Amino acid sequence: ILLLNSWMSLVVITLLALAVAGPSPVESWPPACDELLPGQFSCNQPVFTPNCTDNYTVQCETASPGLLCVNQSNATSNSFTRLLQCQYQTNGYSYELALVLSVLLGIFGVDRFYLGYPAMAIMKFSSFGGLLVWWLLDIVLIATQALKPVDQSDYQMRLDGPHMLRLSLNLHQSHSYYDSPVIVREDL
Repeated sequence: ILLLNSWMSLVVITLLALAVAGPSPVESWPPACDELLPGQFSCNQPVFTPNCTDNYTVQCETASPGLLCVNQSNATSNSFTRLLQCQYQTNGYSYELALVLSVLLGIFGVDRFYLGYPAMAIMKFSSFGGLLVWWLLDIVLIATQALKPVDQSDYQMRLDGPHMLRLSLNLHQSHSYYDSPVIVREDL
């Protein structure tokens, strides 16, 4: 009788704990397509227009045909459209083309001509790439996106391509000696 009484009190305590906790949250399945995590879907490469100021849509589909999601029209499917925002102002200068020109023909200043710096291109051509030092420097500057086109626009590049993230440390915005310095993140 003592064992049965202990078992009954354990069941009652468990039922009370479940009643107090309430029902467990149930995930909605299938999830909304906007809630999919990176890696669960892939999108077609969007076409960037010069001076991108509006949002644009791309066609996407889930990574696995068995993974379904609820799209904007409340239909369950493995394909959907995704709204993306313009992050960069481009004027048609291709990052990949600028880098290839710099590596292959940068000794002759072709990369500087392409980016709109004709005077520097002529100096680079006449000095054989600054005795190869200027040539190597321009490869690094273009690869890190520190050298921009003459109009200071951003390069036109793939959405999943390399984008520079610049971190800067500002020690002048601290309020007291013991405050930590402010780190500013700028997406380029």
